[in-house]
Amino acid sequence: MVSIGATLLPVILAFLASHDLSWGWSFYLLAVLFLISGMYLIFMPFPAFNTNEKNEKTSEAQDNRFKEKPKFWGEGLAIILIGFTSTALFVVWQTWLPELGTGFMDLSENVAVQLLSYFSIGALVSVLLLAVVLDKFIKPITIMIIYPAVAFISMLMLFFVHSYPVVIAATFILGLSTSGIFQLAISVMTDFFVENKGTTTSYVNIAGSVAFILVPIITSSLVGGIGISMTLVFDMVIALLSILLAVFVFYRGKKVLN
Repeated sequence: MVSIGATLLPVILAFLASHDLSWGWSFYLLAVLFLISGMYLIFMPFPAFNTNEKNEKTSEAQDNRFKEKPKFWGEGLAIILIGFTSTALFVVWQTWLPELGTGFMDLSENVAVQLLSYFSIGALVSVLLLAVVLDKFIKPITIMIIYPAVAFISMLMLFFVHSYPVVIAATFILGLSTSGIFQLAISVMTDFFVENKGTTTSYVNIAGSVAFILVPIITSSLVGGIGISMTLVFDMVIALLSILLAVFVFYRGKKVLN
């Protein structure tokens, strides 16, 4: 649903802009939907809280999953950093893609805004693809290596080739290859640290939140000091860092998990 919303929003904005309407209408309409949803949930009953103790039943099975105890300051820290890098990969494009389109790829404003839709369609395809192949054909940590590598190649294409069909294809692939990594990082974290899922996954979420705060500040400074192309360079560095972190976690998984 997040991907669907992200896909529709640029279309709505382009429609409002082409009809000389305030972009604020998109926020007003979505705020009304948000309010209706909130009012609806207020009157919905929550299910009864289940207090059955199930941890004792599964503790022995959990112990058998590990060859050795996972290290929080090793693979745990690496996964937390992936929480940052995976969010950073996504945030750069959500923040700068339209301006990259106009300032670096010589597209018109409306066409550049529509790039966000291609990006979001790629993100939606990624969600559907992962739902089909994950754990059945490929492990989450493998995806966490492949996706940033594909994103890096796509960014190289955008850096050197500004042909419109290439821009569309690369934008779609970037949406596909930068979406879902954060959720996979949380999944892998729970695989390593079964006993403290809430605490350890909260660290990954904090790292993602920090990325939402820092990445726009860092990229704004780079754009102001050097130029819009630095957003691509910055994100390529983040992609390479993501690959290295994921490879380390993959190696530790082979050592730790049965």
